[in-house]
Amino acid sequence: LMTRISEDANEVMGFFIDGLPYMFTNILFMIASIFIMLSMSVRLTLLTIMTLPILFLVSFKMQPVLWRYNGRRALYSIMNDNLTGARVVKAFGREQAENERFYKVSKKVRRAEMDLVNYDNLFYMVYAGVEQFAIVSVWLFGAGMVLGNEPLIDYGILVTFISYITSLAERLDFFSYIFRWWAASMNSAQRIFEILDASADVVEIA
Repeated sequence: LMTRISEDANEVMGFFIDGLPYMFTNILFMIASIFIMLSMSVRLTLLTIMTLPILFLVSFKMQPVLWRYNGRRALYSIMNDNLTGARVVKAFGREQAENERFYKVSKKVRRAEMDLVNYDNLFYMVYAGVEQFAIVSVWLFGAGMVLGNEPLIDYGILVTFISYITSLAERLDFFSYIFRWWAASMNSAQRIFEILDASADVVEIA
């Protein structure tokens, strides 16, 4: 109960206070950047934003698995029981039984953490790979536009355009992080509501 009240509540609060407002700020920045990029080169802008649906598809497909891995981390509460209730365990001579129980639970927690970290890294790797593919594609396509017989854009515009793509990629990195943060906070919210919605075992007579 203490784990859910303290850690889970802080997780949810952090998402809505520190995460959600920055999400709207980054969306506005992305919209403004795309309009500026359109003023420099429509072709390069279209080539850039073609990757956005891929990133959203990646997030949509990988999000459920990320949610499930975050949910398995709830086993921490069982470990907390053994530590905070050490006196009770010793009083009833349950040291050996609790040690075995603790060992089994700790193995599951370790496996859950490893799975979460590995999948989290995979999520970010795919996200970053799509971003870098977009940047390289713009460099190659833009170089052809600069070095052609009739240059369509100047080299300075291409460099400026790339700087905007880099800034855009930083905002997309934030969205990859906030998708993972959202999965963790919603799992925490689910555990909190399990307590709030629980029915009392003993009902007082009115």
